[in-house]
Amino acid sequence: MTTTLHRIQDERLAAGLALLIAAGALVFANFAGDGENGGAGPYAVSLAVCAILTAILFGRVLPNAADPARAAWILAALALVTCAAFWSGLPFVLGMGAVYSGGRAGRTAPAAAGGLAIVLAFVACVVG
Repeated sequence: MTTTLHRIQDERLAAGLALLIAAGALVFANFAGDGENGGAGPYAVSLAVCAILTAILFGRVLPNAADPARAAWILAALALVTCAAFWSGLPFVLGMGAVYSGGRAGRTAPAAAGGLAIVLAFVACVVG
């Protein structure tokens, strides 16, 4: 009997994980600390933007990408650039898109860059 290994190519799992990571990090960005920024309103708006972007990215863009490696590099670059606006939640969604698309293409470099963007944005959320 032979067995084969298949990569998980389920966009729904990656989308759920991206939204979960974004929701958790945005809690730190909006409710931790003593600053005047943040709160329930900005958290809800940021989470809604992340949910819409996640639905579009993982529901339409990535499943139909002709070249997943190219999509992974583009998403990794966008994720790293949006780390400057870590409070928006965009680096988490875009970074997870790069990780997923890089894994689908079998490329580790864009997946690692997307993961780096997620880690940098999360550290920025915790620190301040």
